[in-house]
Amino acid sequence: MFQTNTSLDNSITTSKQLNQALIRNILIQNSDAINILNSVFQNNTSLDGGALQFNNANQIAINNCSFNYNIAKGSGGAIFLREAKKLIIDNKSNVSFNFAEIGGGVRVISSQFDPEQTILNKTRISQNTALIYGKDIGIFPFKIILNFQHQKFRQLKQAENQKERKSLLFNKKYFDKIISDRILGEENLFIESFRSGNFLPLNIQFVDQYDQLVQFSVQKLKDELYPSSVQQELNSFQIEITADDLFHSQAIGQTFVNYNQYNEDQKTFKFTSLQINAHPLSIQSFLIKAITNSFLQSALINLKLNIQFRQCQRGEIFKVINQNIKICEVCQSGFYSLIDSQQTQNETLTCIKCPAQATSCEADTIILKDGYWRSNNYSDEILECDDFTSTITCRENNPDSKQGCIKGYIGPLCQECDYEVFTLLVLICVT
Repeated sequence: MFQTNTSLDNSITTSKQLNQALIRNILIQNSDAINILNSVFQNNTSLDGGALQFNNANQIAINNCSFNYNIAKGSGGAIFLREAKKLIIDNKSNVSFNFAEIGGGVRVISSQFDPEQTILNKTRISQNTALIYGKDIGIFPFKIILNFQHQKFRQLKQAENQKERKSLLFNKKYFDKIISDRILGEENLFIESFRSGNFLPLNIQFVDQYDQLVQFSVQKLKDELYPSSVQQELNSFQIEITADDLFHSQAIGQTFVNYNQYNEDQKTFKFTSLQINAHPLSIQSFLIKAITNSFLQSALINLKLNIQFRQCQRGEIFKVINQNIKICEVCQSGFYSLIDSQQTQNETLTCIKCPAQATSCEADTIILKDGYWRSNNYSDEILECDDFTSTITCRENNPDSKQGCIKGYIGPLCQECDYEVFTLLVLICVT
């Protein structure tokens, strides 16, 4: 039930008057119209809302008031708003030099109203500090930045000259109707030429409306040193990746991250073992769902990730996962395959054990020992070189070698001279 009217006039609220730092504020709730006039709020400390906290208010008017040097241990350095429809601040008022973990000046939490439209005259809220996010006004993270490592990707419908950017920023979009789970952004992202069965190293950062990266201490969170409201919010930060079509694609392994996978130095949530499977030469969709707030209702950022899967390549073999999904499995260390998978889809192919004439093998690479020769890098017909000279001429791994031969020699088994001269009727290769 709403009260008709609440007013504060000619008030000065400061902890210094009482010679102690009070961990409390003024709470006003269930009011229709609230007017705060000619008042000063300074040097106050509380958990949420350093000076004032409003719960379930229709309209709050602040006229000729100052909110300075207030501290909230949790959110809203000066003012905390929960389910408040409007906060109107006149040009004679200011909210400055306040401090909080979230929302240095004002914190807004609402499931009924658009929090971006709650505060009128936001310019009067400035020069505040927030440690986690929302330096002046804290709502919740509005955007996410995605960073992919070693992947070609593009945002659908974006300019061609931007198609290989290394990170993309997704902004929120509000809908006209209030829905149970607010969707902050829906965008399409396209990754090209991805190997089925490969891991997708994915780093995600949350960003507020000031383009400030969300940052917090994992150890402090685990030790429960944040106020309970901040603990609850940070614990709710999570990102999940799922396949849109479970019959034709898979996201397996690390499909979910939360604060345990948060890197404080990079301010990033990290996917390090996320494996993506589908049929080669298909295009599949995956959904990235980021939850950023758990007060009353969740705030969601939904992104659709479209992946174009390439054909298996030389050094990879087909491995059947099920009737609709195959992966391109790379031959691991000690094994190799030189068959071009683009010309055959033989599912019975296997990786071949490294031959004795090689020092190592992996994928489509064979590293020969000195003294052995082959016609090209894609041949596993390996021959032992004769003692053509006192010099070992077959050295495929020599940086100056040519067709598997050291400088000055060429041809099968390196028995021909690339450049030659005769000295005393003896053929000498010029090296």
